[in-house]
Amino acid sequence: MQAVELLDLIEDQEKRHDPQGYVEVDLGTFTVTHSLGEGEGSLLIRFHLFGVLPEGRKAAFDSALPGFANRIRDAIITLVQQSDIEHLTDPSLAFFKSEIVAAINRVLKERLLKDVVFSEFSVERT
Repeated sequence: MQAVELLDLIEDQEKRHDPQGYVEVDLGTFTVTHSLGEGEGSLLIRFHLFGVLPEGRKAAFDSALPGFANRIRDAIITLVQQSDIEHLTDPSLAFFKSEIVAAINRVLKERLLKDVVFSEFSVERT
């Protein structure tokens, strides 16, 4: 990674919670089963996900989304199924959120999303 890219990432991290100049986009509602292992059952994880991006990047995101919507959804579901239980049950969900942002940006082949937020998030044992 180039020094300029690294500085951009640090600056983005500092601004990512600043509501000025950012918009939220609805990424959908998810219900995903996460296996706990043989004989241990599974977890049912439900959440409504929103992406956070700079206002100036919304048009680019909106034009890219239709072509990548199914791949983004698949990447998120796969991430939930492969994540460690500790990351899914962490109250801040910090690591899980960063993984979702990285996965979506990988699918889009561009760093459009800066953060994700949940309007609801539940984990129940089945």
